[in-house]
Amino acid sequence: MRKRLLQSTKEQKKWFKQARSWLRTGQVNTLLEEMKKLRKPTRKQRRSRLTLEINCLTKIWTAGRLNYPQIAALNLPKGSGAIESLIRQVVNLRLKGNGKYWLPDKAESVLHARCQWIAGTWDSFCEAILTARLYPVAA
Repeated sequence: MRKRLLQSTKEQKKWFKQARSWLRTGQVNTLLEEMKKLRKPTRKQRRSRLTLEINCLTKIWTAGRLNYPQIAALNLPKGSGAIESLIRQVVNLRLKGNGKYWLPDKAESVLHARCQWIAGTWDSFCEAILTARLYPVAA
């Protein structure tokens, strides 16, 4: 019987903390290499699951979406809480509620307008609409 690399919960927690540290410091390649080491002695089912996770992380990394040091330098939020809060404010409070019913295309228009307002680009949004109506593109 093969020996598992992470036998106890304590070992797993320690590895997870180290993995988070690698992500925060931009050492994604180190994390990927360590994940590949964990994949080797495991059973086929677990190995395929780890392969999926490695491939997903590689794809996200190569797309430039795991640059936590840059995000921290810009003082931007790292978690999903800010996005979830914004969705609640922009979508749920404006589009959902008692007695509110929207056709999909109308809801999308209202949502787009609300996003422009929240982003502080309302004036340029309105100007673009007026310009498009005054000077329509010839077909």
